[in-house]
Amino acid sequence: MKKYILIRVLRSVLSILAVTSIAYLLIFEFVPRNRVFENDGMYAKISNRPDQLPLYVNSKFEELGYLIYKPQDELCRDVYGANTADYTMCQDTTSSLFKSAKATYEAKGFIFYTIEQTGYIYATKEIPVLERLLGFYSRMIVIDHPNVIQDEGNPNLERKIYIGQNWDKSSYALMCSGCEHKYLVYLDWSFPFVHQNVVSLYFGRSLPTFYGIPTFQVLTQDQGTNVLKPVTFPTGVVTDSGVMEYTCSYKSSLDSLETTKFNDNYANCSLNRNAPSMMGTSFIFGILALIFSYLISIPLGMYMASHKGKAIDKAGMAYIVFVIAVPALAYIYLFRYIGSTLFQLPESFPSLGPNNMLSYIMPTISLALPSVAGLLMWTRRYMVDQNTADYVKFARSKGLSEWQIYLKHILRNAIIPIAHGLPGAIIGAIGGAIITERIYAIPGMGKMLNDSIRVFNNNMVITLTFIFTSLAILSVLLGDLLITRIDPRIILDDKKKGKRKNVKR
Repeated sequence: MKKYILIRVLRSVLSILAVTSIAYLLIFEFVPRNRVFENDGMYAKISNRPDQLPLYVNSKFEELGYLIYKPQDELCRDVYGANTADYTMCQDTTSSLFKSAKATYEAKGFIFYTIEQTGYIYATKEIPVLERLLGFYSRMIVIDHPNVIQDEGNPNLERKIYIGQNWDKSSYALMCSGCEHKYLVYLDWSFPFVHQNVVSLYFGRSLPTFYGIPTFQVLTQDQGTNVLKPVTFPTGVVTDSGVMEYTCSYKSSLDSLETTKFNDNYANCSLNRNAPSMMGTSFIFGILALIFSYLISIPLGMYMASHKGKAIDKAGMAYIVFVIAVPALAYIYLFRYIGSTLFQLPESFPSLGPNNMLSYIMPTISLALPSVAGLLMWTRRYMVDQNTADYVKFARSKGLSEWQIYLKHILRNAIIPIAHGLPGAIIGAIGGAIITERIYAIPGMGKMLNDSIRVFNNNMVITLTFIFTSLAILSVLLGDLLITRIDPRIILDDKKKGKRKNVKR
């Protein structure tokens, strides 16, 4: 069993990498790179400035991984060093020193360009797509350590990992100086109670929406308005603030207000807000829809199977056909119209916000409708199939009631294939629903995928592709493991030979 799980995990990892790699190659090779600026406000602002536009464009292309960009001063600094006289002399583009630096970079494959209006020189080098892909994976897993911060303005930065106390001295944490984050491992009263900043995922920075913020941080940070509470800062200053202490990371320079609150450079902190993150929002709606669909589908499917051919069965089948046949976009709009006109429910999530329960009713029902239809159909089908089995006939001959037979015998066998999809449904709930979130303006990952595709936020599309793919593949593995617990007759591998057998269903 352990060997089987190990092989499945390795296959899952390879599958995730394959899907993500295909998406990366398609997006960064076949989508014109200039389209990332179509919704970029800064690009529009300087589009009539030919002296600034090429520099801005190439700096963003470098952030996205298309190329390596070297402005004029950086060319000289890399060759001669910023603290030498040669560096200053190299700024003269007609000097022999600059020509020598230029030759050095041309030998590496760089192409030089001159801005006619100013005479400014810069160089770029295209990165092959496979090299870009390898670089993407090499930067994906980030491990924080005391040598991460390299700040020329703070050469005496102490580098150590130690046990320290939080600002109000209420608890201890594993802390660091020289790391990107001050708190590496800490405890609090929010699930999962033990948190860490040692290992993180990095998929690039968001552009143009959520400008410059790492994409994974965009998906996991809180949303809404700031929640203020009295905070005692390290310098002893007490004020109402939304700063979340455990999120503080290194900041190279502090403004005058920050120097009154912080006694070190760990002053770049996230703010506590009153709405969950995009990932959390999708998870909440997904879990609510999942609970609703299972609570409705399984009892109703059993009742339909026990009254096969009768009015309740025909009505249930009509609902199944309606949901399957009608496009999701159409019936979601239909139910939204019914809910808003007959029951005065909000048409969009932001109308009442995340703190009002009425905001969750219509999106949850709309998100659950397809699951209800599918589960209802399969529950009824499995119950009807099992109804003619020999063990059911034997149970009837013993004088058991129909509901005893359904609950104690038929349901136990019919639930196996339904349970197989449960992990997928739970994990898939984190992914949210693209159509539903878009229609109800829910700030979740599903809506974010739509928005990212529309504005060519390539890094965000890749991030969401990786997340959705990982969740889908993981759910298949968990589903197989779950049914072995429900029914011991199902064997996933041959324990004697160590070879995998087909799953019996």
